[in-house]
Amino acid sequence: MTFWDLQSWQKISTLPFFLLPYDVHLFYGNTNYFLDFMPFFQGILSDDELDKAQSFKFQERCNNYLVNKGILRVILANYLLIKPDDILFFYNDKGKPILDFSINNIDLYFNLSHSKTYIIYGFSLFNLGVDLEKIEDNDNLLGIAKRFFVQEEYQYLQHLKREEQVKTFYQFWTKKEAYLKAIGEGLSGGLDTINFCNKSHSNWQINNFSVDDNFLGAIAVETQHKCNYYCLELLPETLEQLILNLSNL
Repeated sequence: MTFWDLQSWQKISTLPFFLLPYDVHLFYGNTNYFLDFMPFFQGILSDDELDKAQSFKFQERCNNYLVNKGILRVILANYLLIKPDDILFFYNDKGKPILDFSINNIDLYFNLSHSKTYIIYGFSLFNLGVDLEKIEDNDNLLGIAKRFFVQEEYQYLQHLKREEQVKTFYQFWTKKEAYLKAIGEGLSGGLDTINFCNKSHSNWQINNFSVDDNFLGAIAVETQHKCNYYCLELLPETLEQLILNLSNL
């Protein structure tokens, strides 16, 4: 399995964003760093997004949603060179957000995932999906694998030592979810529809990465070609620069 520490990836320049055909960009950050940007985010989100934020029972979930969606609009606007509040989405029948064709001037694909207060965003000129999970040593990981994974994967996990078993379980899980998100199905598409003990995903580039010792993710890109991967950690000063990039639009 290919496995990366994000610190080893090439870094994305904050000005300008530019995607070559086989480039994949991944942004990651902690939503708690961006609470001071809340008034700005509320000013660029759609009425539907603001209504959904208000529907959350707990303020923390509301804040995370506003930050996640606000940062997404700022990053997309830097690729598309339009104002963040002019970005339009439509949604497939499983709820996957897709850029409206009327504003997608570079045929851009994107996907996002969050776990606790961590958020990741993936961008490419190919269809893609991303997933992020907090690694937790659940006593029932093998039971979950037996129920939801391919039998060959479950048997593979059974023969691993505990520490390696936990890590490999999350490698499998995040790869599966990234793939299912890319094809627009989500978990309802079935975790057993792809087997990572064989080459059943030859038309895809699907790889794991670590954010730190506690969070593991995966990115699935729909291409047979080797991709060039770049990343950028989102910090308040990074976001300020991205917003400044848009000031003349």
